[in-house]
Amino acid sequence: MRLEKNRQDQMTPAERITSAGEGKMVDRVITIPFMGELKCYLSGIRSRICILSC
Repeated sequence: MRLEKNRQDQMTPAERITSAGEGKMVDRVITIPFMGELKCYLSGIRSRICILSC
């Protein structure tokens, strides 16, 4: 997979992750659209129940 800048971005995804890991400023907030079991934890529901109810 080739990483490319979005026209509105100032950094590539790799540059963004590296900068965030080093505690430097990034051009936008890094998001993770698929949260998997984390959504269950954050909502206070056991993972097994959350997954089986989907």
